[in-house]
Parts: sequence; C-alpha cells; structure tokens
Amino acid sequence: MEIVLEDKDGVVLIAYFAVLAGRCMQRLRLWDSDTRRVSDHVRVFQKSSIHSFSLTRTMIRSLLRTPCSRSLSRSYSTPAPVTASIKLIAEIRKRMEGTSMVQARKALLATSNDLESALQWLESDMAASGKAKSLKLADRSTGEGTIGLAVLSPGGWDIEGKQRRPMRAAMVELNCETDFVARNEVFGSLCRDLSYTIAFHAESGPTGKHWILPKSEELMDAPMIDMHGGETTGTIGDAISKGVAKLGEKISLVRAMTFVSEPPATLKELVPYVSSYVQQGSKIQSPSPLVHVQSGRIASLVSYSLLLPPGKKTNEAELRDLGKSLAMQITGFNPQNVVGARDFPDQGFEDSEALLHQPFRMRAGAPTEDSVGKVLRDWSKERAWLGGKELRVSGFRRWAVGEEARDT
Repeated sequence: MEIVLEDKDGVVLIAYFAVLAGRCMQRLRLWDSDTRRVSDHVRVFQKSSIHSFSLTRTMIRSLLRTPCSRSLSRSYSTPAPVTASIKLIAEIRKRMEGTSMVQARKALLATSNDLESALQWLESDMAASGKAKSLKLADRSTGEGTIGLAVLSPGGWDIEGKQRRPMRAAMVELNCETDFVARNEVFGSLCRDLSYTIAFHAESGPTGKHWILPKSEELMDAPMIDMHGGETTGTIGDAISKGVAKLGEKISLVRAMTFVSEPPATLKELVPYVSSYVQQGSKIQSPSPLVHVQSGRIASLVSYSLLLPPGKKTNEAELRDLGKSLAMQITGFNPQNVVGARDFPDQGFEDSEALLHQPFRMRAGAPTEDSVGKVLRDWSKERAWLGGKELRVSGFRRWAVGEEARDT
C-alpha cells in the first residue's frame, strides 16, 4: 500500500517534516549510521519532484522503528545547576552582619552550599575587595565617625575583697565619610570590637597610660579578638578592610589609647581604678560581668586610685558610683587638666579648666556647687574604711568625634 501526497500548497513539506520532527530530531547529535540514515532521507526528498512524490509505508515504518536506545546512551547530559539555599543565605546574613544577599548567594554557589566554607570564602573575599576599595578611596576625607570604649577590667578588689584586679581599658576613634555610615550598626560594632581588641593587647606603660599609634604596621597586623568567644578573627587591618567592603566608604582608625596597670605588688601601693561614660551611646555590651563595651560620639575614661589601710575592706559599689560620676563630669564639662593654677601656679593652668575646681554638678544622686576636689576630700573623710586616706584622680581622657587630637 502506498501513500501518495500531492504537493499543491506545501502539504508534502509539512507531512514529511512532521515525521522527522516526531522521531528524528532527537538524533541530530548522533554519529555513525543514525546520522547517515537521516541524511539519506533528506537527500531523497531533495531529489523528488516538487509537485508530487510517493512516500511508502515502508519508509515511514523505517523512520518510526529506528532504534533509539544506542543513540540515547550516546547523548550528552549536564548535571542540574546548583542553587543557593534560601535558608543558608539567611544564616550567613545573620552570622555576618552587613553581607548582601548577592554576596551570600555567590559564596554558597562557589562552595556548593557548604555553610562554613561559604563563611570562609566571604571572609577572604571581603578582605581582598576591601583592600582594593581602600586604595581607591584613599584621597577622600573622613569627618564623621564614632568613639569606641572598652573596659576589660576595672581594677580595684574582687567581690570578696581578697584579691586586687588589674586595670585594663581602651578608647579608639574610628572615622568614616558620612553620618549615615557612622550611625550604621555594622560600623558601630566594628568600632567596639576594635576598642575591645586594643584593650586586650595593650601593655602597661610606666604611668599606667599608654598611647598607641593607629597607623603602625604592628597594630594593623595584631589579631582581632572576638569579645564573645575570645577567638582571633583575622587581623585589625583585615577587619577594617572588611568594613570598607561592606559599607563602601573610607574607614580610618584615627587614634587609640589605653589605661593599663597591673595589680599592686604590695599593700603600700595605690590601688588603681578606671571608670567610663559614653554620651548618648549604644547599648552596653557585657560579655562578662566586669567587661563594659560601648560606642558613641563623646566618651570619657577616668583613672583614680586610693591607698587602702591594711586589714580594711573597700566598698566597691560606692567606688564604682563615684567613678562613674567623675566620668560623667568630664564628659559634660570638658575639663582640660586634673589640677589648676592654684595647685601649680607655674604650669599655666586655668582653674576653670581644672577638673578638681569645677562644681560637681554631675554627681549621681547628689549634684552640688561644691568643687570636685572638695567633694572627694569630704567623701574620703566620711568613709572610715579609708583610714583618712584620700581618693586621688590619676588622669582622664575625653574624646569627641572630629576634634583635633591632643595629649592631656
């Protein structure tokens, strides 16, 4: 039996290629005999009359019954593309604050959805891109920023009054280009982490006060310390570079200083204390009961000390309250020195700029017009456990964002 097709309106072309599309198009990639078989049928069609030709049932059956198993086994297949897990993207952004969804997805695709590997990939990528971006932004000015402050150990005595503690605190100023970034939590967190790290690494100086050069290679190569786990997370330089990569602005560590003192070796030595205050600062972070980390636009550290008579036990709570009041006074009234002209006439000090001669208006719970020096003397006399010894202010630092740095 023959099927005769008349090609008056292109019917022959449609019928013929319908058969090819149904069974033969899947073998276009094939080699050897399968390819030649299709080619033969195409040549037959080309040689046929354009108006009429006969397509036998045998030819149709030949096309329909051509085995496909071998040809399918030869076809090339590609694995399904890896897609980033939405759940893992959310986890990365939670653990690495400031990471964009695009970067999180890119890291997961590069590591086949391995969370820990993706985090390591992001760390390396941000450090590298941050360094490159820092070079591009080097000529820009940084007039905004925040002050970071960390007290790792306040000094004094332990709760039981049996053991004296070291004094260890630091303050840093971290600058950026705009107020928008300065108020960003990623930037604030970086500043607080820097203050904690510098307090951790600082060594005691001869006077208990120690300045650090922010631009020094030694500082930038120092390990960054995680305040919550105590683990190292790259270097300080790497942390700043990652901040640049996340925030897209130039970031500069402008200055840094510490108050550090080891516990007195004998009972005849002064016991050091340190207190702090941040004006309109961030929420206080306390990884442990004695650690105090905070950031804001104005911050102060004050060091004070006393000589405790043998056998006497201090009232640590009262000392802490008084120390905080001193830090608040320094933050609010901006004294320039501890003492004034009446104490050292030849030094060029002004009484109005001396902490001890200012009215103690920031004393917590009992503001007064009496001078800070008088309040401290009266307070010391009223505490029998001091044995007549007077509490002394050793030094202080008050920093505000953008001010000209000076050594006070």
